[in-house]
Amino acid sequence: MDAPIRCAGCDRIYTREQLIAENGEMIESALEDIKADMMDHARKTFRDAFRGSKYIKVR
Repeated sequence: MDAPIRCAGCDRIYTREQLIAENGEMIESALEDIKADMMDHARKTFRDAFRGSKYIKVR
């Protein structure tokens, strides 16, 4: 999907590549936050699933 995208705030038209280039830092930051949240959730889920097992320890 390479259709131009119009900004609702400033009414400028951008391509997908321009948006990624200009917002790359914010995208990477949000991606890192999501990764950290997913790892915390997975760790908690596994810890809860294997609670009480004397053979499996989740760190």
